[in-house]
Amino acid sequence: MKVRLSQGDAIIGLILCGLGLWWLRMSLTLGVGTWAEPGPGFFPAAISVALAVGGLGCAIRALHARARDTAEARPWIEGRAATAAVLIVLLCAFFSIGGFLLCALLFLFAMMVFIGDIKPARAGLMSVAITFVFWLVFERILSLQLPSGILFAS
Repeated sequence: MKVRLSQGDAIIGLILCGLGLWWLRMSLTLGVGTWAEPGPGFFPAAISVALAVGGLGCAIRALHARARDTAEARPWIEGRAATAAVLIVLLCAFFSIGGFLLCALLFLFAMMVFIGDIKPARAGLMSVAITFVFWLVFERILSLQLPSGILFAS
């Protein structure tokens, strides 16, 4: 399917917005807790709100730019954008089941290898380091309970 660039951006923005809303619904079932004592769904809920608002903003900006769009029609999504979209959908779908550690490691590794063209060994080390820092900040310093998933469920 060929569309103008702004139409493709609007479609992707709406998909990301819908994905963020779906993920918000899923994270609310985990329980967000309170500001004083956040629950396991607090972090995913915050990320899902950011994803929904960002996707909606991209869609609005693209639709606003459509009037000025004079570019020729192109495929509605490029290869790397499609890969990123699939990886984001998989992350959202398996975050509650796989938990933060497993999903973050796999997602970051896949994004670096497939989108960033980073060699697998280096991508593995970087994904471990980034995941550890996020876990340290959110789980230990901020005392936010991140979803543990089925591998680490007690």
